[in-house]
Amino acid sequence: MANQSTSPAGTRIFTPVHKRTGVRLRIPVRSDTQIPRGRRWQTVIRDVRTGQVYRAWNKSCGLPECMCDAYVEECSDRIQQCRDDLKEDFGEPDDLQE
Repeated sequence: MANQSTSPAGTRIFTPVHKRTGVRLRIPVRSDTQIPRGRRWQTVIRDVRTGQVYRAWNKSCGLPECMCDAYVEECSDRIQQCRDDLKEDFGEPDDLQE
């Protein structure tokens, strides 16, 4: 049986807060996925286990002007729709990953 705390080979665990529920998630993403810190950003990520697509963006950790945390929310399985949603909500996405 696989250890739930270990991410599959070629992946790493991304731990954002779900925007609607406030629950911190553990989402396995590709190991080459770029998740910026400390500035405003947005991206599209995919859970490698389930295939669920999420919009992700910066979240303050609580320190003044610090953006080292992240929010996510589910979006369409269509990557292009997620990109369009991000563009509408935040402007041009910085980094769009599948």
